[in-house]
Amino acid sequence: MIFTGFEREFLESPAAPDGAAALLAETDLLIDGRYEAEKPDLRRPWVGSTNQKFHFLTNRYRHLEESLAGIPDRLEVRVSPAGQIAVNGWATVDRIDALLEGITSPLGRGQIGTHHALRGDEPLK
Repeated sequence: MIFTGFEREFLESPAAPDGAAALLAETDLLIDGRYEAEKPDLRRPWVGSTNQKFHFLTNRYRHLEESLAGIPDRLEVRVSPAGQIAVNGWATVDRIDALLEGITSPLGRGQIGTHHALRGDEPLK
């Protein structure tokens, strides 16, 4: 699975970056399109915004094509021995706050990406 901000049509064009054709030749599932924060997609797995598209380039994952809307988004949470918490995946701020309830203060709107615990550079306090 490859994620790219480029659209597939560009990656298959003569203007594509060097190596794009070779990468696509080895790709089973391409998810293309830039992330657009004003178009959040919490319905489909693995994407962040509704403009992003799935391209099944081989049959390896094609069985998922019709059921994408039914595959829930998931979060990966890692806690280091030093108490650092790293969260990977897509969720609303409210869902992340609920997940971390009792562990740290709420992140609140606008704090994602700037909160020390999510950057992983120091333990939660």
